[in-house]
Amino acid sequence: MNKNNNTLMDNHFPKGDTFEINRHPLYWVATLNSTYVQAMEKRLKPIGLDITRWRVAMILKAHGSLNISQISKLAVSRLPTTTKIIQRMEKENLIRSIPDENDGRVNVISLTSYGHEVLIESLERTQRFFSHLFENVTEDEIKTVNRILRKLVDNIVE
Repeated sequence: MNKNNNTLMDNHFPKGDTFEINRHPLYWVATLNSTYVQAMEKRLKPIGLDITRWRVAMILKAHGSLNISQISKLAVSRLPTTTKIIQRMEKENLIRSIPDENDGRVNVISLTSYGHEVLIESLERTQRFFSHLFENVTEDEIKTVNRILRKLVDNIVE
């Protein structure tokens, strides 16, 4: 192992001799995620959404109709959890679930018109938050963060 890797191990990894939690990238990923979820929940709760239903609605907005497995994968959620969310959203008339034309064993999920309305309202409620969140962050910085996070995910999945 070269000197650069030793420094990386010592400074940023829990087993390192000079490790400090605030230098560990995953500490900041976890902190960002937790803080983000809390901030979003505060903005979504008044319109009857939570972060999981909002995520599913955003996925359906971006992709149109999908089956539960596809939603689960894109939401980075376990299939049973996604199924429960979908069932809850269907009862709330946010989404509709119909049998796939090609495979009746699979249901295709899409937003209802009411689901679209709620999603539009949620986007209006969160727009200022997202603008503030990315204030003073450049396009290049966003691309760099995304590239690094994708590398980390790929390294975990390998």
